[in-house]
Amino acid sequence: MDAGYDYYPIYEQVHRIGAQSVIAYNKKNEPEPIGFDKHFAPTCVREHSYRYDSYDTKYGTLKYTRPIECKECPLARDSLCQKVYKKKLQMT
Repeated sequence: MDAGYDYYPIYEQVHRIGAQSVIAYNKKNEPEPIGFDKHFAPTCVREHSYRYDSYDTKYGTLKYTRPIECKECPLARDSLCQKVYKKKLQMT
């Protein structure tokens, strides 16, 4: 896909009309996102990916739940590991 599709004004226009875009992300010249996996899902301290759970249209948030691997982890009861992770979608 052409790099021109992954351009902020296109995302902004799609968001403004209330639609959802499916545009391939262009990761050229960008560092690896810290705290997220290659699919942009949040990760725990041990780098396990949270599982997508749902989308809340009222608040515009994505909800992720704790990875299965963290069930027996000693950090699961610590403040470092969250049971639910919510991410607000916003146009910056």
